Amino acid sequence: MKIAVLGSDMRMQQLVCNLEQNHEVINIYPHIDILSSFDFDVLVFPVGGVDQQGRIKTIHGMQEVAESTWEKYKNKPIFLATRNPFFEQFSHVIYYMENEDFVNQNAYYTAEGVLYLILDNTSKSLLDLSVDIIGYGHCGKQLHKLFERLGMNYRIIRRKTEKKPHFLSIEEYKNTTVSDVIVYTATAKLFEDEWICSWKKKPLIIDITTPVVFSNQQLKQLGIRHMKALALPTLIAYESAANALTKFIEENMYVKK
Repeated sequence: MKIAVLGSDMRMQQLVCNLEQNHEVINIYPHIDILSSFDFDVLVFPVGGVDQQGRIKTIHGMQEVAESTWEKYKNKPIFLATRNPFFEQFSHVIYYMENEDFVNQNAYYTAEGVLYLILDNTSKSLLDLSVDIIGYGHCGKQLHKLFERLGMNYRIIRRKTEKKPHFLSIEEYKNTTVSDVIVYTATAKLFEDEWICSWKKKPLIIDITTPVVFSNQQLKQLGIRHMKALALPTLIAYESAANALTKFIEENMYVKK
């Protein structure tokens, strides 16, 4: 198999090394013109690698790709992270962030990345810290499992929740004091600016959600540290994350979707 990988981050660069053990692989970053001059069997893109106009991410921004180039890949396996309407007419697109097993693995590596950031940015022992997990999707669940295993002092905050240990609804949470660390995983804005201003404690906020849910200017004025930590597996656990993606690609490149 001749595989083209857009190796624009550390995970994708490691993916190239992994796939090279069994396939002919070319990292097309940043030289995407190679797509037109070579005839690849499989294309692999990272999160945000291709926009909705079919432009590919390069060091110079998003670069146009000729329609004739895309045409020759319409029936070949293309691996993307998430749904992209540009590829609706392509017959063999595989979205790896829609595979439950892969997403859970990715969430676990994200949780480990969060743990690294906590260790690197606080002055207390893990067992002396209090942590609030905001949201309970894939990443929230993996953080819960990890913190439970380590015996940490944590709370899980959801919009609504049943009465059980460690869980609070957002309304119940707003009647408490925030913890030393807040790990924000929810995709919606759940904290009103006025409530943030009322905090007596100044927590470390590790914000791993893609949408903008905090005002950096407000937090800076309040003396609250805010870390926007997107795509942690590509930075902190890139080898493990690349191994998981390698396995997924090799299991699915021959399967017609």
